[in-house]
Amino acid sequence: SSCLCGIITPLYTASLIDFFLMRYSVTFLLLQPIWSLHAPSMRNNQTWGVEESRFAPANGFLAGKPHGSGPPASGPHASWPAANTESAKEEGRCPSLFAAVFTRRDNLERRAMVRQMWKEAGDSYGEVVAKFAVCQAPKDEDKSLQRRLEKENLTFQDLLFLDCEEGYLSGILTRKVLAAMHAYLMHFSHLDLFMKIDDDTFISTHRLCDLITYRKQAGKSHDGVYMGVFAEIAAGEQMNHGNPVIRDPSSPWFEPMSNYDGHLFPVSAKGGPGYTLSGRLVKQIVSKDIGHQNVLNNEDKAVGYWVELVHEDMPEIEYVNIKGTDGYKEHLASVPTTGPWSKYPFLVHHNMTAKSIACMSKVDMARDPNQKINKCFSPQTTARAALRG
Repeated sequence: SSCLCGIITPLYTASLIDFFLMRYSVTFLLLQPIWSLHAPSMRNNQTWGVEESRFAPANGFLAGKPHGSGPPASGPHASWPAANTESAKEEGRCPSLFAAVFTRRDNLERRAMVRQMWKEAGDSYGEVVAKFAVCQAPKDEDKSLQRRLEKENLTFQDLLFLDCEEGYLSGILTRKVLAAMHAYLMHFSHLDLFMKIDDDTFISTHRLCDLITYRKQAGKSHDGVYMGVFAEIAAGEQMNHGNPVIRDPSSPWFEPMSNYDGHLFPVSAKGGPGYTLSGRLVKQIVSKDIGHQNVLNNEDKAVGYWVELVHEDMPEIEYVNIKGTDGYKEHLASVPTTGPWSKYPFLVHHNMTAKSIACMSKVDMARDPNQKINKCFSPQTTARAALRG
């Protein structure tokens, strides 16, 4: 396999920290077999409705055994203290980040439209290296596509060629994640965090940076972090147990008993909106061969399982639920598509067209809380996403 690497220019990340911290994350700390959020009072008594949740797994937490459902999420709203974003920015406040942006080989047009968002993804953040991750060419692919990819990489130097097969089902995507982890450890291990994210996902890295800044100022470390959209709280989802395992062979989400023997998957971040793991966590998954020995059909559930298995050697693993959406139709009622940027609650938004992503990135970069997002969700920009949803 080959790896053609280029450094991405960073993204401007000034933001309204008081607004962000209330709206974009819920943290679950796995120190004992209990996950909980402890939220101190916020300056000026401002509250942004971060729901408190607790999860206490039953016996059989590890090794693919069935999980207990745990108690339901509780109702009280938590308040967060404001972080000193300006001084933190000057100090290079955010840990360095490698982003593997999963894309198909033939998605040249999409990459062209979302590239600017990733090109600017580290401005006022710190070091961000984003690579569009593609697998090797299948035998029946038109040879001209490889030449176009090589030209694209020569121009932008932001493609990462992985030793894997493109696809989604039967563990193919899971193996691509493993290949990306190997590439991270081989070429980018000097960066603190590993992110896997899809090319149809909008991300506000300045909001991500605000979250990391808050955590740092609250004395929290990113050394064992597993961050992503575990549950869409506004849509009624809870992070109190994993999803049921589907045993129907006709389902695209089929998982055979030979891969995983539990009734419920471990709690896991959704794959489309992406997830972020500490470099130390990725190293444990790869070096101990946890990933290769546990290749599940379902990529996002596989990563959750790997993290759970690593917990035996890393009891300080921390699960951080960020505000985001997978963008699928069952959640659309809780996804705002009109109004000002300040009322848009998400840090990541999956299943968007390239036009919508480019539009939202411009709104984000404007740093104007009153700028409207309406045009980014007009029929002209969302038509293809609606068809796919």
